[in-house]
Amino acid sequence: MHILTLPGLYNSGPEHWQTRWEQQHPQVQRVMQDNWDQPELTQWLTTLSQRVSLCQQDVIFVAHSLGCILLLHWLRAGCPGLGASLQIRGVLLVAPPDAERSGFPAQDFAPVPQIPLHLPGKVVISRDDPWCDAEKAFDWAEKWQLPVWDVGNCGHINSDSGLGNWDAGWQIVQEWLDFRLSDAKTPISVPNSDVTKV
Repeated sequence: MHILTLPGLYNSGPEHWQTRWEQQHPQVQRVMQDNWDQPELTQWLTTLSQRVSLCQQDVIFVAHSLGCILLLHWLRAGCPGLGASLQIRGVLLVAPPDAERSGFPAQDFAPVPQIPLHLPGKVVISRDDPWCDAEKAFDWAEKWQLPVWDVGNCGHINSDSGLGNWDAGWQIVQEWLDFRLSDAKTPISVPNSDVTKV
């Protein structure tokens, strides 16, 4: 199983939970973009498709911030690069930003795709995320037909949120890893552990 992390604008730093997961789990690998500070949708999509084309096993995507919007555009485009025999076993969308907001630094990522995904997945939403109004994120999740994990006030769910290894988040990924392929669309339960537990 391949687990690909998709960081957002400016990449994920050394204390980010995505980075920690990559360090702790050898099957977790980052999709590296060439222009983290000035993202261009077309280039980011090309890079993602090229990385996916190297996968020889089913894939789980773990996206944060702008990486969520990138993944949505890739899914809407028909998953270019994904082998015909492979399946997407899960999509974790953490803190999707409002790319449609005036002054957003990556405006060509707008509009945000609002399509049913028909995939096992979860949207993780923070009530005080400075990059997106929570109600808009809830509305998007409904349109994507994905369940929501409301973590309360947790900022942008990044290294500044004090999550450490964010074991509660990894629990979702671990459940997908444990599923039989035939059970891939079984709903994922909300982790019992607190979001800030490390």
